[in-house]
Amino acid sequence: MLRLDADTVSRTRLSPSPAAESVAWLKLAAGSRRHPVFGDPGPLARASLAHPDVALLAELLPQNGDTYTPDLLTPQPGTDAQGHGLLDEQVARIEATAQDELETQVFTHTRTHWSRPLRAVTRRIAESGRMQRRLANGLARFWRDTLADGWPRLRSIMDQDIAHRATAIATYGVGRVLGALHPGIEWTGDAVTLAKSWDGEIDVTGRDLVLVPGVLNWPHVVIQVDVPGQFVLYYPAQRVGAGRDRGFGGIAQVVGNAPRGPAGGPRNRPVDRGARHPDGIQPGHRLLPPRRTAPRPPRHQGQGRALRVVPADRTGRPPSGRAMSRPATYYLKEWRTLQKQEVCG
Repeated sequence: MLRLDADTVSRTRLSPSPAAESVAWLKLAAGSRRHPVFGDPGPLARASLAHPDVALLAELLPQNGDTYTPDLLTPQPGTDAQGHGLLDEQVARIEATAQDELETQVFTHTRTHWSRPLRAVTRRIAESGRMQRRLANGLARFWRDTLADGWPRLRSIMDQDIAHRATAIATYGVGRVLGALHPGIEWTGDAVTLAKSWDGEIDVTGRDLVLVPGVLNWPHVVIQVDVPGQFVLYYPAQRVGAGRDRGFGGIAQVVGNAPRGPAGGPRNRPVDRGARHPDGIQPGHRLLPPRRTAPRPPRHQGQGRALRVVPADRTGRPPSGRAMSRPATYYLKEWRTLQKQEVCG
């Protein structure tokens, strides 16, 4: 339960979080898991894990059914309107994390909530005071390798959700919106209750509360309360997984499993048809043009010439020795066949 007061309600805002999207995608790549909508994170995400700072970041993510993620990896998003500005601010906050706060989350909280021990090499890096800089660099690196090109598409999904919630706030008030974020979230009038396995009360009175729509973290609800004054509630963004049709996808850069073409863009190729895009488009590759059927041949030479597929000389007859295009050759052959049929008839 999150205990709120009028001050908190007045300071509640909505924002996307590039850091949270990056961490969610990295968690899937590191755990060899698939997103329920977007499928496999792809080779770009896995290749990024070869960088030592990205690997260190992945080492602090939950595994084997654990759920705790150190809050320092996903700082509360600021108020910058642009995606790059939001990410830069979050990366800077990671690098500026106090050493005692880092040790509390990395040592104490992981020991409490994880079923596995922290690796000795990870502990030494944390104790050295160099972990903050390396985690910040790892997040920036992974975002650049896997999400930067596809961020506008991701951001558009979040912006549409935020616009919808903002309209609802203007119409019905903050309380109504808080209670409608997810079936497992309820607004009681002075608190937000969540259907979670643990039972406790967090006092967020007089503090900012940021509501963050999740796309790559879909469909999970997550609360972030480790750092005082840095409270975040992550909820599933609207329209993710709601598509009905299955086709070929539109956010190749996001999932990172489309090879680059000569011009730098992803090539068209089939993808796993089991995953759905928010708009019913298969994620993973560019949207392919609709398949075209071959046009029916003209029934006589006049119609063929009118369509400009059967060239004609000054006598009105198709040329026989002049070089012609493949469509022209095809229709000339068809015309001659029809002529023979008329003669034989």
